[in-house]
Amino acid sequence: MSTRESFNPESYELDKSFRLTRFTELKGTGCKVPQDVLQKLLESLQENHFQEDEQFLGAVMPRLAAGLMHTFNAHAATDITGFGILGHAQNLAKQQRNEVSFVIHNLPVLAKMAAVSKACGNMFGLMHGTCPETSGGLLICLPREQAARFCAEIKSPKYGEGHQAWIIGIVEKGNRTARIIDKPRIIEVAPQVATQNVNPTPGATS
Repeated sequence: MSTRESFNPESYELDKSFRLTRFTELKGTGCKVPQDVLQKLLESLQENHFQEDEQFLGAVMPRLAAGLMHTFNAHAATDITGFGILGHAQNLAKQQRNEVSFVIHNLPVLAKMAAVSKACGNMFGLMHGTCPETSGGLLICLPREQAARFCAEIKSPKYGEGHQAWIIGIVEKGNRTARIIDKPRIIEVAPQVATQNVNPTPGATS
């Protein structure tokens, strides 16, 4: 019978005070959900799908979206990363020449994450739009009449499979701020593995 060796941080060039936290030690420290329930939620997320999708989006999505933003006359855009969707919307609103504000009505979130967030007391700010993200997508400002066309076009099979876009809010007269309405519509986004066609750039020909 083999014996599992204890974790030695110095073996990995880490400070000797570094420690790993066992999953069971997290119970009662903020996440108010039974361990078995949380485990089932996490297992259902199919981690490999997120990893593959994220790598593809990081490499191809910006080029595809940039081409479509030009085609559909986008006014402004930003990526969603460390400040969450609300933080980046606020930063973008501050840079507008006109006195406008952004109002977010819809929140696209990864499937089952709303349930996890609720179980954890929204400790990460997901439902408030302040949850930090890695490659969280793009926030694009488009003319009202072009927004739906942009969303339909980016989902076109000619660019590959797995690209998604949603209309999440409106631009109104204001003082260059952004906010999320009290009860936004949560859009549960199922994990998808995006695929790339040979010429993903809008207007390219094969």
